[in-house]
Amino acid sequence: MQLPSFVGKVVYIGGYFIFRIKIKDTHRAYVAVIVDEKLLVTKNWLGLQKNWRLPGGGVQTGESATQAAIRELREEVGITAAPIDLKPLTEQPLKAVFNYQYDLFVLQLKTMPIITIDKHEILFANFVSKEELLTLPISEEVAQVVVQLGWS
Repeated sequence: MQLPSFVGKVVYIGGYFIFRIKIKDTHRAYVAVIVDEKLLVTKNWLGLQKNWRLPGGGVQTGESATQAAIRELREEVGITAAPIDLKPLTEQPLKAVFNYQYDLFVLQLKTMPIITIDKHEILFANFVSKEELLTLPISEEVAQVVVQLGWS
């Protein structure tokens, strides 16, 4: 059962400082899934839901950033990928505003995949063109993808 998005907003606002402390100094991994110059973006259930984000999340103990990216991609949007399919977008992890590090990967697909969102975590998932990205509110990792791919 999917809870209404306002519940996610209340939880996020109420626990904002705890959330900031919890993710500080962690490592995260995100995947830019691209089909025909369209990028898969999502809106998370938890949070203010204003920015479009990439599928991804925390790197667990004993897991590489690549393994985390593959796991998060499968969990959040139902896309299965192999390590060889993911290409690093940057040589080194990037530092986020919230003081965590994150790796960006690109998964280039030839055909549009079937998206199966995890309704406990994701509200919406959609492929958007690079032109549309410039008009949408986007997260810092999506902004990095736009810059790294030269879509700005």
